[in-house]
Amino acid sequence: MQLTAELLLLLCAISALVIGSAVRQMLHGKKLPYTVALMLVGLLLGGLDRSGLLREIDPVSNQMVSYIATMEPHLILALFLPILIFESAFNMEPHLFKRLFPQISLLAVPGLIIATVLTAWACRMFLPWQWSWTEALLFGALISATDPVAVVALLKELGAPKRLETLLEGESLLNDGTAIVIFLLFLGLLQPGATMSGMTLVDFVVVAIGGGVLGWLIGRLFLIWMRRLQQDPLAQISLSVVSAFFCYMLAEVVLHLSGVVAVVALGLTLATHIALWLPNKVIRFLDQFWHLLAHVANTLAFLLVGITIAVNIPLDDKLSWGLIPWVYLIVMLVRTITVALLYPALKKMPGGFRLDKAIVLVWGSLRGAVALVLALSLMHAPSLSDERGHQILFLTAGVVSLTLLINAATMRHLCQWLKLDRLSPAKQAAMDHACGLLNQATLASAAELKNNPHLRLSNWPRIEQQLGIQQTHELGTPTDREALFRQLLEAERQLYWQQYHQGYLSRSALHKLLQALDLALDGKPQLNHHQILDQLTKPPLWHRLISQFPGWQNNTLALGQQRLRLQYDMARGFVQAQQDLQILLPTLSPPVEIANEVMHLLHENQRQLEFRLAALEQHYPALCRALQTHISQRVLLNNRAETIEKLASQGLLESGEREKLLTDNQMKKAQLQHFKLPSLHENQLQQLQQLESLQKWPIEHLQSLLRHGQHRLIDEGELLFNEKSRSCWLLLLAGTVQVFDTDKGHITDISAKGAGVQLGQDPATPTPCTNRAKAICAVEVLSFDQQQWQAMAKEYPVLIKRLLNLPK
Repeated sequence: MQLTAELLLLLCAISALVIGSAVRQMLHGKKLPYTVALMLVGLLLGGLDRSGLLREIDPVSNQMVSYIATMEPHLILALFLPILIFESAFNMEPHLFKRLFPQISLLAVPGLIIATVLTAWACRMFLPWQWSWTEALLFGALISATDPVAVVALLKELGAPKRLETLLEGESLLNDGTAIVIFLLFLGLLQPGATMSGMTLVDFVVVAIGGGVLGWLIGRLFLIWMRRLQQDPLAQISLSVVSAFFCYMLAEVVLHLSGVVAVVALGLTLATHIALWLPNKVIRFLDQFWHLLAHVANTLAFLLVGITIAVNIPLDDKLSWGLIPWVYLIVMLVRTITVALLYPALKKMPGGFRLDKAIVLVWGSLRGAVALVLALSLMHAPSLSDERGHQILFLTAGVVSLTLLINAATMRHLCQWLKLDRLSPAKQAAMDHACGLLNQATLASAAELKNNPHLRLSNWPRIEQQLGIQQTHELGTPTDREALFRQLLEAERQLYWQQYHQGYLSRSALHKLLQALDLALDGKPQLNHHQILDQLTKPPLWHRLISQFPGWQNNTLALGQQRLRLQYDMARGFVQAQQDLQILLPTLSPPVEIANEVMHLLHENQRQLEFRLAALEQHYPALCRALQTHISQRVLLNNRAETIEKLASQGLLESGEREKLLTDNQMKKAQLQHFKLPSLHENQLQQLQQLESLQKWPIEHLQSLLRHGQHRLIDEGELLFNEKSRSCWLLLLAGTVQVFDTDKGHITDISAKGAGVQLGQDPATPTPCTNRAKAICAVEVLSFDQQQWQAMAKEYPVLIKRLLNLPK
């Protein structure tokens, strides 16, 4: 029976999964890598097909193998690359990736170009096949694409530094993107009449950066779409698949940008924000689903390689077999030279770089599915001869296999020799304490079970021996200051997540607080990290620039209100977390000196942010009232959802009733998402009338102030003006500022000013200010430049005199 191509593709996928499952079962407890075993199975199937035995044994399998051996190259790229690249990017640690980006980009772009050129030169020098420079560079690009999945998994198991894992994974991601762009460039140059002048460095940069921007945009759009499907996890997971393939195809086919870079940016965008936008259960499903897809893609890719090699390439070619070890040595030597050349620059970059990291980077640079997929795509490529395609695929498969058999297999011993298999003293102290708490909890649970009459015959000595329960296990004491700081900061992270799930924290506030924690945990942990919060809530540069234009007054004021909301939300969550940490601290049993230091830092953190909360509630009561109302509604709706789930688990609600109540509750939560901030003061005219210094002023004067003045919101810590400011007069409406009187650049007096005072200089006089003013908390002002001042003077000349007589 002759099967259609579509049916053959389906049968190939199903058969590959069956073979993969059988191989995993047979390899259980054995050291042979799964992917290498799959390639050997593929070689066996291809060999049977080539000998004609498979046609006699199973004609359907013969058709499948023949279909695989002649599969369209572009289909291979479009099918496998989006899955493999997205899965790697989605599982990246976004904060560490950004932190180590200078090192990652140096290794992935200049490093890959160096490796490509050196590999191409070595192949032309030592291989007997007389490759052209374009063919050699094509091979150099694809064989330089790293895939250290097995090494990263081992590093996680050994407890190696997280930065090293991220450096390996991050380099692999950008490395793949750069390699594929260069690969496609040289593949295009193999076309008849193609020249290097058609592709400039600018084109290369546009293709790469354009792909990154496109991936970020698509990621943001799909996040919004997925968020709207709150009660439909299947649709949300489906959209993640659609986003990866849509992003790749749009970039490659329509816009002619780098599809791989676009998918990398997409995966990182989703990884950064998805935990804040989707429920935990959906994120867990999403992780498992993409792990499954990556497993399927790797299974298919390695089987395809084995079958394609056996069907198309003579396996009795002793020359090709003999060249594989030499090409492997060339690849490893080139990697060593590349890292050595970049080592001085890497040492000077943020994140640190030592010799042990360099050794792991060299030995852990495995080759994997991406290199194989690129090599497979060359089979039957019209711009490359079949002979060259067979040679490149055979060498690629050999190098990939050797890196898995040699490098991956010996990486554990290398890590032990480099002492990377040991936890740092800080982490070990935290681990010991956690083990002590676990043993205590197990003892308490065992004591409860011993009192259960239905379990009285249990052999408890045997249970305690098998489970390793110790009756006198002492809690590990975090005697190391750094260990305790790190433990408390990680506990603080969980407290923020609890507040978010309970409804006390907004998504944007949680994102900023977690960002502050990541910064506090970089290098030596910082427990006095309230200063980091101040840096994260400062207005961006573009906001400061547009705030200078009167036409943007309403927009800048709205953005300022959003920042006030964020500051209030963050401060409230931060204060609550510091209070909870003060309760947690005694349970960790630290030494008295360290405990006193930590308690002082926690109290100081709390005091600083409580001052901010009090200032906001004093000066912006309408805004704070609205925010507290919104938070209370959110918490109550979250509590209702938990109660509905509890009633359903107790059998008091049937599934249909549960879904109906949850849907109704979710609709009310969705309405809360459209919450709009009220104006800072519901009636600005009334706000002016309430100022003590303006209480008896005529209404027309106050209306003139509002009509001509620019309503501005100044962030905490920002300067309102300085000694160089001219034509600047301000009326302080809310908040408190510090005024520094200066004499020839030296501060002579500092005073605090409250609402209703005038600040700055008469705009009618050209002389600059003689002092400067800084916002102690967020302040609201009416500001006037020379033109606005003159317009108001024409309307009410007496008003100018009254304004200049206000208290200073």
